[in-house]
Amino acid sequence: MPFLRDSEGRVDYDLLIDSIVAEIPHDLEALGKVEPLCPYCDAYLKEKPMATKKCPACRNIIHVRKRPLDGIRVLVTDEELERLEVQKYISRGDYARRIEALKETMHIFQSSGDRMWRCDGGIYGLFVSIEAFCMHGKVVTAGSKEEREALRVLCTPGCSGEPVQVDSTLFDDSYAAQRYERALEVLQLLPKSREKSEYARDLRRIVGYDD
Repeated sequence: MPFLRDSEGRVDYDLLIDSIVAEIPHDLEALGKVEPLCPYCDAYLKEKPMATKKCPACRNIIHVRKRPLDGIRVLVTDEELERLEVQKYISRGDYARRIEALKETMHIFQSSGDRMWRCDGGIYGLFVSIEAFCMHGKVVTAGSKEEREALRVLCTPGCSGEPVQVDSTLFDDSYAAQRYERALEVLQLLPKSREKSEYARDLRRIVGYDD
């Protein structure tokens, strides 16, 4: 998609960011199991648990949460638990406020005459996508394809990253080290149920582990 520009030929960040947000799924989904069934293996449970417990069949951890969509208590997997936290973030209005703050930051950069900025991917936040790892530390130019990719990462619900000014004291190697160290930390903290996931495989590639 070409960049949306204003009457002076500059990137229109309001329209651009709105178009990116429209492409990103951020509606509240009906996650989890309402019935007393394991969310991993569908094994029947004698009763619906009221608190976190292990499934007697597959031994994975079952989490019990109220989902923001309708307030119903549901049984969720480790991965669904993260997605529910993101849904809470959206339902509180935090996501909408973040998008407005991102637009304001881009307006400030544009008004200052800065044509380049660096993407802080938010890799030290609670939720880190592989795309955030890939874009962390990248310097992008206004109006470029890479700028749109960086903004897409920053518009992802749950991302805590932000555009930052290019600092001559921080080099690409510094950000590469941050990506490696944080990816290793996240990989080590992954629950057992996600150890063989595509996300885990991507993390292992970042830290140089062979599958």
